[in-house]
Amino acid sequence: MNMASNNPILVVALDIPDKKQAFDLADKLKDKPVILKIGWMLYPIIGHDGLIELSSMFNGRLFLDFKLHDIPSVIANGVVNLMKTVSFEILTLHATGGTSMLEQSVKARDLAFTNGSECSQKPKLLGVTILTSFDAVGLKQVGFGFENPNDAVMNLASLAKECGMDGVVSSVHEVSELKRNLGDDFIVLTPGIRPEGSDKGDQARIATPSEAKELGSDYIVVGRPITKSPDPLSVVEQILHVLNT
Repeated sequence: MNMASNNPILVVALDIPDKKQAFDLADKLKDKPVILKIGWMLYPIIGHDGLIELSSMFNGRLFLDFKLHDIPSVIANGVVNLMKTVSFEILTLHATGGTSMLEQSVKARDLAFTNGSECSQKPKLLGVTILTSFDAVGLKQVGFGFENPNDAVMNLASLAKECGMDGVVSSVHEVSELKRNLGDDFIVLTPGIRPEGSDKGDQARIATPSEAKELGSDYIVVGRPITKSPDPLSVVEQILHVLNT
């Protein structure tokens, strides 16, 4: 899949707490130009064998939204072990893990790919900045020394780039500034995307697919508007139409 496309790539968040329902939806979407996001709602249910099965179904088009955060050696080894066992395209690490964790993870990724792994292409490592469920009040509650989420995002994104990360996860509202400050090649993946008329759920900072495209998102993540729909395939096709016209 061409990651340099001017049109955002649709990521479907498979946040479904039921293995059969998740695999049924994945089967419907496997021939569409989308990536599956696997996170902590589904992974404990399907286990690593299920992850490998989904990877095979989607030819490695998986986004492992694991938001890794631990001491550097643990995360670096974890990245390597994932690459040895399953093919995937994107993996998230918390940028708040710091310089050593991010740099060692990038080096481990590069070496693992050079030495041979299950991944058909070098996986993208993206730094998680500030979760889209956070607003200014929530940011202060957890001790961030910034007046608003945007400042925290910019600080963490700059750190991620300095450490060799491929990009970051941020809300759509930071995309333009991130691209302006860190370059068009620095990937920005934006969750909290809702088609027109959808419920905002627990996301505090959201946008529509067309807005995300206009602002320059490289990937957009859509979950419940697809997974909760009686006709998810139709919703996916509508979003793809918006992204590609």
